Amino acid sequence: MRIDLSRWTLLAAGLALVLLLPLMGVLGLAVAAPAAIWTHLRETLLTEYILTSLILSIGVGVLTAALGTGLGWLTAMMRFPGSRMFETLLILPLALPAYLLAYAYGALFAESTVPFRSLGGAVLLLGIAFYPYVYVLARASFQRQSACMLDSARTLGQGPWGTFRHVALPMARPAIAAGVALALMETLGEYGAVTYLGVPTFASGIYRAWFGFGSAPAAARLSLY
Repeated sequence: MRIDLSRWTLLAAGLALVLLLPLMGVLGLAVAAPAAIWTHLRETLLTEYILTSLILSIGVGVLTAALGTGLGWLTAMMRFPGSRMFETLLILPLALPAYLLAYAYGALFAESTVPFRSLGGAVLLLGIAFYPYVYVLARASFQRQSACMLDSARTLGQGPWGTFRHVALPMARPAIAAGVALALMETLGEYGAVTYLGVPTFASGIYRAWFGFGSAPAAARLSLY
């Protein structure tokens, strides 16, 4: 038994080491960042990257949570003309990369006075692109909930909104949180869309430090933030 346990432990440790190699490589590369380039990035651009990425994440998180949860509840609990079709259609934004949606909406609003190429436009675009992560998980959670609990809430005097708010939503929170986490991961890693929209985030900053300043170590150090 001890031999088997030792083998499994060594196997797990080996797999963990393999998975940690990219991070270790980034850490090692970041140590070698040129002082002059890093000082310039820290004093001129780092604060902007932090604030923009934070505001973008909060905006996308709120929008994806609202859209994904609301649409998940409607398609899971309501029946209306075309509801079966909408169950599938609402997942389609995941079929297109966010940067393609950015180009499409950019062309759509090219002659409009709407300031689409802005931080607000990026929040709207990425919210539309990534809300299906929340929608799929929230809808599955709502479908698994006991109908008896929802009926009991109605019996106790709760209307549709009260039943959703006090019973269904608390039970679906773990699924919603997981979907929002996936959406935020995609948001922080998105480069094409934010660059097209002119929004300076960490993703665009890392690319700029690497190819604009020609310093992979500076880009690695910036990515640690």
